Amino acid sequence: MYNDLKQLYWWSVCQQVKSKHQVPSGLLQPAMLEWKWDKVTMDFVSGLPLSPKKKDVVWVVVDRLRKLHRVPVSILSDRDSRFTSRFWKKLQEALGTRLNFS
Repeated sequence: MYNDLKQLYWWSVCQQVKSKHQVPSGLLQPAMLEWKWDKVTMDFVSGLPLSPKKKDVVWVVVDRLRKLHRVPVSILSDRDSRFTSRFWKKLQEALGTRLNFS
């Protein structure tokens, strides 16, 4: 079947004159993280089934290096109003955590 399709639909000229539309990408560079819990990402996951306490939202915080418990040096999050509120900014300022928004 492959040979039948190849005979009907293969145009060798297309491969010869195919132009390059993108610059070749360079080698991948790993992101260097300084230490565990220095960088975290976070978001709220909503729309979940209601818990016994009538909650349908989960706050997800992920350490970008490994899972440990400590106050992070910086937090990367979206611009959700909960992360841009005055309370949140003051709390992170008191903890010495830098806020970064995606």
